[in-house]
Amino acid sequence: MLVKRYVRKKYACRAGHGVAMPELPSTLVDKGKYEPSVYAHLAVAKYGDHLPLHRLEGIYKRHGIKIPKSTMWDLLVHLDEIVAQPILAQMRCELLDGRHLQADETPVTVRIEDGKGTRTGYVWTYRWHERVLFDFTMTRQRDGPKRFLGTWDGTLQIDGYTGYDDVARTNGIVRAGCWSHARRKVLEAAERGDKDVVVLLRLIGRLFAIERALRGRRDGLSLEDGAFIALRGEVRARRSQGVLAAIGAEVARLRALRSTLPKSARGKALTYLDNQWDALTAAVDDAVLDIHNNDAERALRHVVTGRKNWMFFGSKKGGDVGARLFSLLASAKALDIDPEAYLVEVIARVNTTPASQVATLTPWAWAEEHAKTPA
Repeated sequence: MLVKRYVRKKYACRAGHGVAMPELPSTLVDKGKYEPSVYAHLAVAKYGDHLPLHRLEGIYKRHGIKIPKSTMWDLLVHLDEIVAQPILAQMRCELLDGRHLQADETPVTVRIEDGKGTRTGYVWTYRWHERVLFDFTMTRQRDGPKRFLGTWDGTLQIDGYTGYDDVARTNGIVRAGCWSHARRKVLEAAERGDKDVVVLLRLIGRLFAIERALRGRRDGLSLEDGAFIALRGEVRARRSQGVLAAIGAEVARLRALRSTLPKSARGKALTYLDNQWDALTAAVDDAVLDIHNNDAERALRHVVTGRKNWMFFGSKKGGDVGARLFSLLASAKALDIDPEAYLVEVIARVNTTPASQVATLTPWAWAEEHAKTPA
């Protein structure tokens, strides 16, 4: 364990103009004994590497470092209150300034604080390219998306979950669907031996083949580059629209078969396609969008992988803190930056950064700033 001891000498002015003393290095909490690197390491260990606090306590003990898990939790709460909350508020504003979002959700177990067992909460992700935010709610009801999205009225790409219906209807949000979800329904029928859906499965596969070919023609352009978006729109109009028409005709043909039972795997796949058709075609019509929301699903894998280790959130507050710190770390991962280096610098700067300049502390602002810094 490394302990830094700071000796500060006082110097008095002989002319009686006061006493001067060097300032202490920046700490997150006034007169706190832990440096920014400790907070950053704890956050990455717990919310990046998914190590529960009791396991971290044992690891540190083996190295001669005694930090009770209750102390570690207090440090993470300070990090959340002083760093994560103001930065996440700014990140949410910037994310909702855009006209497109992808969203998804996953269940997590939450311990009830009065000790009467557990219940199921939900972690939601809202993402657009490298900008990733998580939100935590105790239910899967419509209040979660409604609270996060507020009055936002852009295009939301999601699966068929109806929990977004209310806010979409109220705000005038355009719903875009996910062809990966649609394909899974059809694939399930095929894997159960249904040969009649093979043609439909191949047609959906053709949509994805067109998208793969498009990405291969990017020539270094980003997915948000106007030239690439224009190219994708032109190719989709020329090729994908014809595939969509063929898919619609094949769905109608399968519907007419006497062997199509409503509760069969085939029937459920066709029902999904019928119910989501407007949203699925919107995903192809809008060249800004991918035809799936796999990026949002990939972001949630961070939580899904982690819950196999930490098993549950210890309380609602634990879910709220976790979602916010997950957001910082997932955005850092999407931007391919070192999360510890980012947190150390942000912790050192946060107390001296005016509220009007908090935008300089977001992961994407930090990544841009350091990309411009000469090596």
